[in-house]
Amino acid sequence: MSSPRTTWARLGPFGKINPPLRTADHAAGMWAALADGRIDMVTSDHAPWPLSKKGFPEIFDNASGAPGVQTLVPIVVGAGYFEGRLSLLRTAAVLATNPARAFGIDHRKGAIAVGLDADFVVIDPAGTTEIDEMRMYSTATWSPYSGMSFPGLIHSTIVRGEEVYTDAAGLIAEPGDGVFIGRGR
Repeated sequence: MSSPRTTWARLGPFGKINPPLRTADHAAGMWAALADGRIDMVTSDHAPWPLSKKGFPEIFDNASGAPGVQTLVPIVVGAGYFEGRLSLLRTAAVLATNPARAFGIDHRKGAIAVGLDADFVVIDPAGTTEIDEMRMYSTATWSPYSGMSFPGLIHSTIVRGEEVYTDAAGLIAEPGDGVFIGRGR
């Protein structure tokens, strides 16, 4: 992990995020807290600012935040599970089970069980994910992780039993394929 200073040098105005960039020691502490349960989940606030809102030389003129939805699973699975920071069950808990419970949608999401939506990711453990901002699907055409590599490759993503993404074809889902899931009791 790099220091905030070297990360700032690499990201420039794209590094304006909240909370601010931290040291490698802080990151190690966060991984430890995630592994032992002091942190319950990993999610993203996904701030997909277009380049027109993030490229100003004066840092305070830039919007704060970064895109994170597309890179969340590859980073947590790669740097967490495959690099030995998290068990496989803990990885599933912090990415799916615990967020579903916290947001009140565990009556439909967060686990593979009878009666729940069939949502899961198929990961090739022999593959590698290379974050490439040319393959971003959100309105942000950049990523603070561009050029980084993580062990494991998402082969496909299944939502409600339907394939919505494959590494070979890219995004298959169409606009409007999503379904609003209301909070349970």
